[in-house]
Amino acid sequence: MLCTTFFLLVLGTSTLSKLSFIFITFYINPGTGFGFSHQDQFVENTTHIYQLKKSITPTIDIKWIWSLILILCAQYLFTFLHSLWKMIFKKTGSIRCIPFLVSMVTETLHSIGLCTFIFYVLPSFDPLIGCMLTWNVASIPGLLKIFLPSVSSGSKPVKNDLKTKTYVRRFVDTVMVTLHLGCIATWTYNSYYNHNIYVTILLPISLFLISISWWDNFVTTSKENDTQLNGCMSSVKDSLEECKIRTTFITSAWKIFLTIGLPALCFSYEHVECLETFFFTKRQYAKDCSVFTNIELRDSRPPIIGVPVTESCHNMLPLLVACLNILSSVICYKTGKSACKIMAQVPCFTVPVMLSGPLCVAIIISTYTFPEEITRFFGCTLPWVHIGDSAISDFLLHFTLKWWIPIGLLGYITMLYIVGHTFTPRSERLARTETLFVKPLFCGALVEQSILLNRRRDEEDNREYKVSGVWLSGDQIVDDSEDIPDKKKDTIPLIYICATMWHETEQEMINMLKSIFRLDSDQSARKLAQQFFDLTDPDYYEFQGHIFFDDAFQSHSDDDYDYMVNDFVKQLVRTMQKAANDVHGASMVIKPPKRILTPYGGRLEWDLPGGNKIIAHIKDKAKIRHRKRWSQVMYMYYFLGFQLLNQKLSMKRKKVRAENTFLLALDGDVDFQPMAVQILVDRMKTNPNLGAACGRIHPIGSGPMVWYQKFEYAVSHWLAKATEHMLGCVLCSPGCFSLFRGSALMDDNVMKKYTTPPTEARHYVQYDQGEDRWLCTLLLQQGYKVEYAAASDSYTFAPEGFYEFYNQRRRWTPSTMANILDLLTTWNTTTKNNDDISWLYMFYQASLMVSSIITPGTIFLLVLGALRTAYKDIPLYGALVINLVPVVFFVFLCLKAPSKYQLAYAGILSIFYSLLMMLVLVGLVRQAAEYGFCSVTTIFLTTVSSIFVVSAFLHPQEFTCILHGFLYFLTIPSMSMLLVIYSLANLHNVSWGTREVKQAVPPPNKQVLTRIIYGLH
Repeated sequence: MLCTTFFLLVLGTSTLSKLSFIFITFYINPGTGFGFSHQDQFVENTTHIYQLKKSITPTIDIKWIWSLILILCAQYLFTFLHSLWKMIFKKTGSIRCIPFLVSMVTETLHSIGLCTFIFYVLPSFDPLIGCMLTWNVASIPGLLKIFLPSVSSGSKPVKNDLKTKTYVRRFVDTVMVTLHLGCIATWTYNSYYNHNIYVTILLPISLFLISISWWDNFVTTSKENDTQLNGCMSSVKDSLEECKIRTTFITSAWKIFLTIGLPALCFSYEHVECLETFFFTKRQYAKDCSVFTNIELRDSRPPIIGVPVTESCHNMLPLLVACLNILSSVICYKTGKSACKIMAQVPCFTVPVMLSGPLCVAIIISTYTFPEEITRFFGCTLPWVHIGDSAISDFLLHFTLKWWIPIGLLGYITMLYIVGHTFTPRSERLARTETLFVKPLFCGALVEQSILLNRRRDEEDNREYKVSGVWLSGDQIVDDSEDIPDKKKDTIPLIYICATMWHETEQEMINMLKSIFRLDSDQSARKLAQQFFDLTDPDYYEFQGHIFFDDAFQSHSDDDYDYMVNDFVKQLVRTMQKAANDVHGASMVIKPPKRILTPYGGRLEWDLPGGNKIIAHIKDKAKIRHRKRWSQVMYMYYFLGFQLLNQKLSMKRKKVRAENTFLLALDGDVDFQPMAVQILVDRMKTNPNLGAACGRIHPIGSGPMVWYQKFEYAVSHWLAKATEHMLGCVLCSPGCFSLFRGSALMDDNVMKKYTTPPTEARHYVQYDQGEDRWLCTLLLQQGYKVEYAAASDSYTFAPEGFYEFYNQRRRWTPSTMANILDLLTTWNTTTKNNDDISWLYMFYQASLMVSSIITPGTIFLLVLGALRTAYKDIPLYGALVINLVPVVFFVFLCLKAPSKYQLAYAGILSIFYSLLMMLVLVGLVRQAAEYGFCSVTTIFLTTVSSIFVVSAFLHPQEFTCILHGFLYFLTIPSMSMLLVIYSLANLHNVSWGTREVKQAVPPPNKQVLTRIIYGLH
């Protein structure tokens, strides 16, 4: 269904873009009549000549010219803004002289050729020929395809390197490109007999100049260039890639100037009157306004006295058609890019774009037979080509005998061959735009040709070499002295599932175990498909499941050896069988775990049905540090410091394995699907500098507190996390479901610094209360990126009670502020080390920090104003006292009373403030009714509500979260004022705050479980 939608969208929008473009160019030089002329050349053999009659002195409405300028400049403006965005929020390479000059020259020539083609050459032909002419803009890429082949010969033997095949490919390339150039020559020859000398000369020149824009996509980037020319051009291309953003920023602005200046020069050559008419100034009519012929320019906005009106359409029709063209082009490009990202390039990108050409030809021919339908569609009279239903066969026969249609068909076929690399994509799923396309956007006038020629030829980086009888890609050859069969394992993603548990309920454990069983089933299916069907799965991975159980034993003294695991571990053993049965839909036999005594406690190992393992590390807090951060330190050093570094491999291979080793951090209650993990792995593959990736967290549970959190989580992901992802980096990858790269954790000042024990008061808040955010802070400070993948969904149980929720946020709020403050204080070194964090992004975070600090006071004043609005008889100082007394008393309780009394009073006060917020809402509605839509209150309320509603519509699968927005509004004073006071007053409390239950649900058969686990000691 999705692929069908993409196919129809790309086909429809690309066709609409081309038709609207051809439609506009027709009115740059429209025919004097409404049809073709029929002339008898010979008496004995009558032949009908079908040629659109052109006026010697055509009259052009300048809005048609400006509509074409708008189409061209729109994508240049988009590129300019995109480059400006990158320059502001990302670290970009500095401009280098030679690459910059090469880019300026090629882009200038492209603009000159494009303006010449669309403002003079194309309007000289009828729409059908003009449409077919656009298929001949690949001459330079074709020549580079011959002289700079995509796979260069080197010293290493290349797979399928038979000389015959190489020669055949080179021969076919030469033939097809020669035919493509022959088509251009034939177009030129035909135009010589049917048009003036200017068209004959400018047609091939403009087509060659247009094609030069995509030269860099057809230059091979390799370390072993077989020719000096290829080496020189490859060096320029590589240098241009390093400074692409800044270069594109300048060239796009320059192209906007050229695109406006060249038509102005062409249509107002040595005539001030024409220039004034062209720029909509004083004059509305001017004659002799072209370099090539006598053209009359007019501005038909109001009727011009003395000038006949030949067009009765709306004055803004040209601009409306241009806007339609721009919109359809953007949709085509964005949809096609999305199709490439989801690895549906051929059916949803290449095929529909290629089919749009013949479809446009068919539609144009059909419009020749019923131009009145165009008039009926636009509701006004427009000149168009008309040949009549009875003459359509003669028309097609004439165009065939005159070689117009055969040339067009041959040009189309050769164009498809030159962009044949789009049929064999090798990009990764969710690849970055820079990986998919050479240039940021497309050519506004030639959308389908530009996006095909702009699609990066990525096969050059995927060559395979034969080493000791084994085919390996270039990046897999790290050390020829190693054992060859093991080398391919280095790049296979190895995922360590690292779940931390403490006092989870049975249902929470089942959810997490079911997720691991689903992952086991998915990995097993991929493995069997490769073994028995000889398939190569690009998404194949291996994983190990690990559970780190904190405080897993009953209380005992240090010298006591006769003690048992607690009830939560027994609950884990009991739920293993149930989770397996639920996932596989049958009664599975899960063998009892293998029991191993370890220095930190014990280990339980289960064999899964798919051949993988789940290993539960049972930690004794008397022997090893407990709590979540130290469990993370334990598995980081165990997997990365012990298992990886102790392997008998070269350091190069260890580095490769570290880059492809990932730690999936989980909470003990998380629920996810294998695809969610695959999306995060895809993110890691696209960017080697990506240190961590997180997905969309969905809270589950029941009750008003969960409803509140559903809206809060949704808004924070829709707006806050997405903004961080776009402007710089995500600051926190939550530990409940995040993927970390092994090599990033092993870097300097990350894993080692993460083991720092707290020695100051700030450390307890930053290190132990917000360990996930602190780990991400260390990664960001070291220069790694943290990204957000919205398509990766996971579900976790949220606090259902008011007390538990407040205790959780008591831990989160100070740790968040402490980590952001740490990042802000090191902004200078962080911006230097991290290419994705700019000083402007730091300013954005500082602004959020300041707003967080003043929020409680702002809410206090909001409540004060609400009291004054609801009860006008209460004086202002009276409202201040009424609001101040309960808040001051709450502060006193937070400083002196036990936590349970603080929470009880906060709950009562929250109810009171919720009732007061209802009065606030009534007051806002009342002010909106009294002062109308233009009041400040109405505008503010409408703007804020619209942001949430629009965000909900953009996330239809989560649209129901918006329904809880009213509850979120009522709890603003409680969550933004009382909670902050409670958190700051309880900084000394470093307890976890959630899952404080002391005992698990008793098992149904205690004796059986006791026998299973007793072997640990």
